[in-house]
Formats: sequence, structure tokens, C-alpha cells
Amino acid sequence: MDKSRYLVPTVSKSITILNLLVQRPNLSQKQIRSELDLPNGTCFNILTTLESYGMIERDPTTSLYRLGPHLIHLGFTAYKNFDVRSLSLPILKRLNALFDETVYLTILDKSSNEGIVIEKLDSSQTTVVVRQLGEKVPLYASCTGKSLLSGFDEYELERYLRATDFVKLSSKTITEQDKLRNEVETIKRKGYAITQDEWGDGATAVSSPVRDYTHRVIAAISLSGPTPRMEKTISEMIQHIQTAANEISTKMGYSP
Repeated sequence: MDKSRYLVPTVSKSITILNLLVQRPNLSQKQIRSELDLPNGTCFNILTTLESYGMIERDPTTSLYRLGPHLIHLGFTAYKNFDVRSLSLPILKRLNALFDETVYLTILDKSSNEGIVIEKLDSSQTTVVVRQLGEKVPLYASCTGKSLLSGFDEYELERYLRATDFVKLSSKTITEQDKLRNEVETIKRKGYAITQDEWGDGATAVSSPVRDYTHRVIAAISLSGPTPRMEKTISEMIQHIQTAANEISTKMGYSP
């Protein structure tokens, strides 16, 4: 269903401003107006409204805008109350203790078609690049992202492929649409995804999707670490990551 005709323009512009300040904090009204091609009056009204609700704040000395305290409060409240996270945490801790590799829980940001890391448990061993809480990851080039893609139906996947600007992050990054379609189908069939050095960071990861009571994929969990270390245990990890994902899915009401 095409929802674009139901969008409220002012709300959309407000969200666009917030997203801009996430990427580039401390901007002036003129910079925001120019970056987003907004009329002066519209930009001023939206900024004033967002500021009055604490969503953004303006530095009294420089007049530059940044995200506000109320937005931070909303984010932490959503994070704390996110059911899949609280239900997953004991199981993620078990995986982390069993393999001593970094464990991630990622959900889908539908507005940007990216994954968002909402929980991670670090390894006590040497690690490569570690994704941070709240960090976004591309679906086509991350292990949890590919598990999330496995929940897309044919229409959703084709729309994603058309809308995505594929960037070759390493020699192993899949940027060809046909190859990605085939890999997603394989993940659907096997129930897990494996990536190796797709970001050029020397990491290998194994992931599995989490489903809710409607059978919809709502999250993905993964184990990640340096490739030489992961290669020794990844065959064992596959079974455990699938078992863990199934346990979380059951807690979310999923029944095969």
C-alpha cells in the first residue's frame, strides 16, 4: 500500500530536520533552510515548534541548533521499553558467555531501510570494528541486515533493491541485485546468514532472524568477531544462533 499520499507535509519536514541534526549537529537556521530547500517562514516555524517541545535546542551564544533533551528522553524511554530487547537479553548473555564473541541485536528502521543496533554485548577478546548502540547498518552488507532482508516478501525486496544505493565497502560486498536476491533466498531456506569481511574490517559474523506472533521478522541476532577466530567455531555457532533466535521468537509469540 502506498502511504505517501497520507503523509502530513509539515510533520515530514520536521522529521527531515531532526534527521539532518542527527547527521550534522550544530547548524544555523540558514544552513538548515539551505540544506533542505525550505522556505524561510516554514523553516522558522518548524524550528520554533520543535524547540518549544524540547525536541531541539538553540545555543544562546551561537544560535546553532542541535537535538534537544526531550528527544533524548523519548529515545531512551523507547529503548528501555522495547520488548524484544528485554526478552532477548538473557539469551544474548548466554551466547556471549558461551563463545566470548560480540553479540548484536538489530531491528529494521523502515524509514531508511537500514538496521539499527539496539543491544550489543562485547567480547573480552581482541575485536575488530564494534558497532555502537543506535548505529545504523546497511541491510545488504551486514549479517543482521541480511537476516532482516530474509523477512521481506517479494514486493518489499524489489522495492528495497530499487531504492538502495549499493556501495562496494570491500571486495566481498554484494552489490549486484541478482546475487543479493539469491543470497536472501538461501538465508530464507537455511534460517541463518553468514558474512565475511563485507565491510573490509576483517570480521566474520553469523546471524539468524527473530519473528513475532504474526510470523513477521522483527529483529535479528548475530555473533561477530575476527575472521581467523570465528572460522574455528562458526559451524558450532550456527546451531546456537538459530536456537537462540527461535527461543526469542517463541517469547515474542511465534509458533511454527
